[in-house]
Amino acid sequence: MRSNSIVIPLPRGQGPDWLLALRNGFLASLVSLGLKTRTIKGYVHAVDWLCAEVGRRGLMIPDGVDEAKFRQIRDPLPARLSDYSRQRWTCALDRFIAHLVNEGAIAAVPQPAPIPTALETLCADYGTWLRTHCGSASSTVKVRQGQLRNFLTFRFGNAAPGDLNAITRANIVAWLEATDEAGLAGAGSKAYSLRSLFRFLYATGRIDQNLALCVPSIARPRSPAPTRHLSQAEVERVLAAARGDSAIARRDYAMLLTMARLGLRGQEIIAIRLDDIDWQAGEILVRGKGGQQATMPLPVDVGEAMVDWIRHGRQGNSRHLFVHIRPPFLPFAQSRPIREALLRAHAASGVAPPGGKVRSHVFRHSLAMSLLQGGTPLADIGNLLRHNSAETTTIYARHDIQALRPLARPWPVPQPVSEGGS
Repeated sequence: MRSNSIVIPLPRGQGPDWLLALRNGFLASLVSLGLKTRTIKGYVHAVDWLCAEVGRRGLMIPDGVDEAKFRQIRDPLPARLSDYSRQRWTCALDRFIAHLVNEGAIAAVPQPAPIPTALETLCADYGTWLRTHCGSASSTVKVRQGQLRNFLTFRFGNAAPGDLNAITRANIVAWLEATDEAGLAGAGSKAYSLRSLFRFLYATGRIDQNLALCVPSIARPRSPAPTRHLSQAEVERVLAAARGDSAIARRDYAMLLTMARLGLRGQEIIAIRLDDIDWQAGEILVRGKGGQQATMPLPVDVGEAMVDWIRHGRQGNSRHLFVHIRPPFLPFAQSRPIREALLRAHAASGVAPPGGKVRSHVFRHSLAMSLLQGGTPLADIGNLLRHNSAETTTIYARHDIQALRPLARPWPVPQPVSEGGS
């Protein structure tokens, strides 16, 4: 484990004893987060200045001192600071003041909650409905709420939403026909979001008619090209190129190998927690779309890669398995680091990504196509990939008629009528 230490000097100015003790505790907490010495020294200059200002004003005891008083002392900052330094100092001092509040040294000033607008209230209710009734993930909820704001702003302008029953089919068509850089794909996404929105409005009694029935279907021609995937040999080449002795290489290899062997999505990779792995049983809990969870067997090579990352690369106190390699070693907020790992692995291996673009689903598709070509039934592939519908799995068999035959119903053949029958 990499250690980080810093000699915390005494303040340059005079400060009250009660504040100096809290100052040292705050700086020590930055050291425990693994921040670099240079970064912590920037905090030292800002915090020492604030301590000196507090001492100069004679605030020798914390009684009667609250968060607002500290912010008054903080403003204005020294005039000698550049715009960049002023921004850095403001951030550091806000963090220090929050530390004082959390330690109970000064009183917090409650901020009055802003009164939500009618549109914000509707968005919040819609988000709750999506999570509780549809099991939608947070990312999906955010997209749906954005479409709600866009459509109602398109229909009613910047004013508060008016009578929702005034929405007509012509409004819906005009919204779908509005210029969209994504073309048919964008119109299809907007149509899907509108159906979801109108089902919510109708189910909660906000409109009298189910306008979801008025949203037209958007024709999206299916690409004749097969599903973008790599051959098994290409997958192994990409995985081999991702291996290495550095912390980032150990993490990349563990992430990509997990995706390749278990067919996990990017969001499912970043959601893995240390508590989700049952080392004795050789199982892992997968947190899938829509809040669904499934227990899957943990392959030996995947487990070994995870252990190597945990023992020789991973740092920090987060309970997530995969975290950033730089302090404070936070978990991923989105799946972008996975795509970056794929980019590095493809570049090192020389394997061109299918379709000319690196996608986080490439190993998931490759696993499905490899199993399909090996004779695995589509139903088993759907179970492995945790598809809710068998229809979703058939996208991998568009060009494999033999794999589609088990899903086809027998053609009805009329029975010959006997001569004696009526």
